[in-house]
Amino acid sequence: MTRPLLITDCDEVLLHMVAHFRDWLAEAHGIDFALEHENWGEALVRKDTGEKVAVEEVWPFVDGFFDTEMERQTPVKGVIEALDRITAHADIVVLTNLPDHRRQPRIDQLARHGIVGNRGCCE
Repeated sequence: MTRPLLITDCDEVLLHMVAHFRDWLAEAHGIDFALEHENWGEALVRKDTGEKVAVEEVWPFVDGFFDTEMERQTPVKGVIEALDRITAHADIVVLTNLPDHRRQPRIDQLARHGIVGNRGCCE
């Protein structure tokens, strides 16, 4: 390897996710997501009852978001330009904790925002 390697996460580093997830929960499921909570098991509350969403329901909502709402995600301000500058000097690898069946949808999503393999991303 002759070039430095930059390893980055995707959600909330390259693409906004949490605010879009919050909006989707409110619109589609009547759930408020208090962003100030670090523990998502404490952060989701049903609007109609005021009850916290059970911890075991949180990940299925996250999965549902990535199943149907990835298009909501938008690039973090300045990230595309930053990646352009960095790739002049380093290779870039994007990590994500999404399961394997979301690998291609994630690659496609990043490509739609101009973050593609020629920047060292994803493949």
